[in-house]
Amino acid sequence: MKIFRNMKPSTACDYLKGCTVASGAIAASLGIFVIIGWYTNNIPILEVIPGLPPMQINTAIGFVLSGIALLAAARGMAGVTLVCGGIAGSLGLLTLIEDFSSFDLHINRH
Repeated sequence: MKIFRNMKPSTACDYLKGCTVASGAIAASLGIFVIIGWYTNNIPILEVIPGLPPMQINTAIGFVLSGIALLAAARGMAGVTLVCGGIAGSLGLLTLIEDFSSFDLHINRH
């Protein structure tokens, strides 16, 4: 990539680590705000983009877990990354199974 062509390897790694931390912080913060929106019944917070359906609470939990996994990965905490990423992936898979089948797991509630 052109952006990394003139960088020293350590500078490129620091840049990518910074991007990972920023992405994790944004994802986790968005998830936390939506969870707060669900508990306070604040519709503008739930509709991340006005006019679209509100983000479901299990999606917000997935955002928080994914954000924590990214932050942990940036700090080299492989165990936390694996657990949070695994739970987020499992939650997403279970939600897909529930949405595309008649099997009700009681996790996609409004």
